[in-house]
Amino acid sequence: MVPKAFAKQHGWPIDIFIGYHQVSARKPDPEGLLIAMKLAGAQPHETFHVGDQSDDTAASKSAKVVSIGAGWGIPDVSDLKASQPDFLFSTVAELSEFFTKKQT
Repeated sequence: MVPKAFAKQHGWPIDIFIGYHQVSARKPDPEGLLIAMKLAGAQPHETFHVGDQSDDTAASKSAKVVSIGAGWGIPDVSDLKASQPDFLFSTVAELSEFFTKKQT
């Protein structure tokens, strides 16, 4: 499922999606995150990046945003876990609960 449809399905208020075709440097380079933050007028401390690969965590750390490991849907989470994201969730429900608590 594409990220935009996934976010909509789960009711997440995400309006900006940056794909690989919109950047000159792919992850672990933080270019995509920096573009998204600029478009949103967001600061790193208020930005969350969800990913299922160690390159996602590395990009998050380079951009100084909160890194969230998405451990569902991948056969082995060991590389993701080893990349030490700020948070690691095993299910979409856990991540949704996290975001819900952040909004209150």
